[in-house]
Amino acid sequence: MSCSQGYNIIKDEEYSVCAPNVCPYEYSYDYSYQSQCKVTKQAKYLKIVCWNKSYVTIGTSKNLTLTEMRLYSPSINKWDGATAKAEIVLKHVDSEGKITWVCVPVEESSAGAGADIDFFDSINEAVKALVDEQNGTKRLVELGGGFTLNKLIPVSSFYYAEGDGLKLGTGACDAESNNIIIFPKEAAKKMKPIVGTNLRNLIGPYNPSRREIEGSKSKNGNPTGGQFLINKVGTAANTMVKDSKTGNMAMTCEPVIDPATQKNVSAPKDTKKDVSDNFSGLPKEKMWKYIGIVVAIIAGLGLIFAGYWVFWPTPYLHYKVNKRRDGIKINRFSNFIAQKFGWVEDDE
Repeated sequence: MSCSQGYNIIKDEEYSVCAPNVCPYEYSYDYSYQSQCKVTKQAKYLKIVCWNKSYVTIGTSKNLTLTEMRLYSPSINKWDGATAKAEIVLKHVDSEGKITWVCVPVEESSAGAGADIDFFDSINEAVKALVDEQNGTKRLVELGGGFTLNKLIPVSSFYYAEGDGLKLGTGACDAESNNIIIFPKEAAKKMKPIVGTNLRNLIGPYNPSRREIEGSKSKNGNPTGGQFLINKVGTAANTMVKDSKTGNMAMTCEPVIDPATQKNVSAPKDTKKDVSDNFSGLPKEKMWKYIGIVVAIIAGLGLIFAGYWVFWPTPYLHYKVNKRRDGIKINRFSNFIAQKFGWVEDDE
């Protein structure tokens, strides 16, 4: 039994309700302040690698690792016959090689704020830098400190099936070793229209043969394989979405500044490392904090030197009491006043 290339979820069909203890969805991720994403241009999708540590429980599969994240535009799946503007496809693998797919629709929005908006704005910097580049070319973009994949997972119900999964590319896919979660279109994450336009100008559409999902009656070649259920509670019951332990995620890059946005869009670099790498992943507020500290130290040292030069007592010969004694020590400020008002004695 083979996997499916894509799905068309018919919303108003009858879906059996999946109890949370049968198909739960929990997600936890370890991150660090050096949160950079490696974005690779492919013909029909972007390959995105942002996180190197993940601990995921999906359905009956535990301790999965996120191995790949893809961004398609338009979406490879459909909802009631309509695609979304884009789609995030996450591939997770457990220790026995079983794969769980998570599909998140993305729609366009003019909203100016939000974790998803910010994420796609960052990815857009790579998209613009990859124009006219060959497939396989990579760019690094910064997300800012503390960004986690939890912020791209909708708080929503979802559709869940065991015994089917996505067959992407030409390789073989055994449906029995695959599970899949598809979020509804109304739970789509958001990106700005310009991001969607740039994305579609960079990559071509992927138009697979889609399996029609007409409720839980739709099967994938055997009585239970690929039967879609619905978890109505969904990710709203997620107990693992919380601040995660700090992970280790050091990436180095050669800075390239986009003149239009002044944001850092980077290409992979060689093994040499410079000091800027230690700060490239810090959030803006921390960067300005460090800059402020350095400026304050420099200003403080300047004030100390100026105070010493102006007010520290220095002997002047024209303040001698007699020929056998050194001049009286006064500071430069007092000497300036004395010179100004003619209070200076002759040296002899």
